[in-house]
Amino acid sequence: MAATYPGCFWRPNTTSDTLNSYSSLGDVLVGHYRNINDLKIVAVVSEVDKVNGTALRAPIDFQQVWKNAGKKVRAEISIWRPRPPEGYVAMGMVFSVGNEKPSLNSVRCVREDLVSHAYIGSPIWNDKGSRSQMDFSAWDIQTAEAEPGEACIATGTFFGHDSYSKPTFGASPRALRMDLAYLENPLPAPPEPFGTMAEHPPQICELPWFLVKDNSLSILEQLKDSPIYRLERSDRYLEIGIGNNTTAEGKTFKWNATKGEVGDHSIGFSHLTRINIFSDWSWPLEGELGLEWIWSTAIQPVFFSARLNDAVNHTTQSAKGWGTSSSLEVAAYVPANQTIAAYLIHSEYRLLRKDGTQLGPTVSYVNGDTVYFSELPAPAPATNQVEYMLEPAQEPAAIEEVPAETTLEITPHDVIDNALVP
Repeated sequence: MAATYPGCFWRPNTTSDTLNSYSSLGDVLVGHYRNINDLKIVAVVSEVDKVNGTALRAPIDFQQVWKNAGKKVRAEISIWRPRPPEGYVAMGMVFSVGNEKPSLNSVRCVREDLVSHAYIGSPIWNDKGSRSQMDFSAWDIQTAEAEPGEACIATGTFFGHDSYSKPTFGASPRALRMDLAYLENPLPAPPEPFGTMAEHPPQICELPWFLVKDNSLSILEQLKDSPIYRLERSDRYLEIGIGNNTTAEGKTFKWNATKGEVGDHSIGFSHLTRINIFSDWSWPLEGELGLEWIWSTAIQPVFFSARLNDAVNHTTQSAKGWGTSSSLEVAAYVPANQTIAAYLIHSEYRLLRKDGTQLGPTVSYVNGDTVYFSELPAPAPATNQVEYMLEPAQEPAAIEEVPAETTLEITPHDVIDNALVP
């Protein structure tokens, strides 16, 4: 476009066999004239239910937000904002050669519950020097902090308005919102004291490739060879003590344990993969995006924000245990002639590519928020009796008097006091 600053529009091409069911969410605007194929990643979307799906709808109309029509303009170009149906939102804008409205099929709007609020990022282009009678500036869209168990993804479209200043009042940019697929395999009850622990399948969180930094693969190789990464959390019970009370009175047992991260591998894991196990993570990271990067020939990653489910990362109550460890004292009351065992949950995290190879170190964590107890079954009640039989005899013989049957009475004990002393 003819202006003081260079600017060029692009539109995702979804005509290939692999993308023919996908639709654009808006056009792309860059502040240069270079080819962006294989250098910029944008989102295209498709209905999961191809027949009755309601996730996407065509706009009902377009509203013009800028045009450069005039006598000295080489080529007339106009920019339009889609008007979504009720319950849907527009994710980007569309340009048109000339002043005719774009086709309603050129873009799709997304159902409101599938998007999240975003914010205006950096300037891309403005029309200063274009001799247009309308002011216009375009800005990129960046994501807000994701909620637990979600990822928010910027689509790669732009936000434009009729001023050169940064949009504030009334600006409502949006990002796509997706739930991170999570397969839960909760642990069974802890084993009895002196018992063995059975193998248990891990909990799995699936992460799309663009949420993961993988220096062994290029971005295009990630998309092709490992579109989904598996974050596996393997849990087991960690025995911290057994209280074997062989006395006739109740007794309190105390044990010392260590809670929190085992080692400091989460720091290295986050550095290598970008994934932050105990809080949100995003791109760009602070200080990672600058002018030198913008003009480089590297592929531009996707703007996103993501956060694991709190049940996955052990941060339901506190994240203080990550990056450090601390001591823990556990006390439990054991009734007379009873045995109990106390356990904590020990978790190991591994990030796997599609082919099963591991990315980054294994991260270990001991959750000290909850202590689990198990006990040996109470012994069966004992009975005292004399075994006897009658045999025929010539004369009746006096039958030996048999003591009355006596049974050992078991008095139910109090509920075990699962006391946790910080």
